[in-house]
Amino acid sequence: QTSKGLGFDGMGCIHPRQIIVIHENFAPDATEIEKAKKIFLAFKEAEVKGLGVVSLGSKMIDPPVVKRAQKTIELAIKMGKLSPDWEK
Repeated sequence: QTSKGLGFDGMGCIHPRQIIVIHENFAPDATEIEKAKKIFLAFKEAEVKGLGVVSLGSKMIDPPVVKRAQKTIELAIKMGKLSPDWEK
């Protein structure tokens, strides 16, 4: 979890039995996925209005934050934790 918190999104392993543990630890959890979805949708709505920045609660959401959210969503989809058509 420390590595994930520092921005790492994976690691090497020396035995196949380590793969599942690594995937479980680096995959986004439900809270992270929901937060990423909210960020993505809020920014998408702001773009429609011609805005480049939006606030979500007390947080400012700008393109770098959205990029991180998109990575979280993409990883959740790859890990089978989120449907590819989640926006519908």
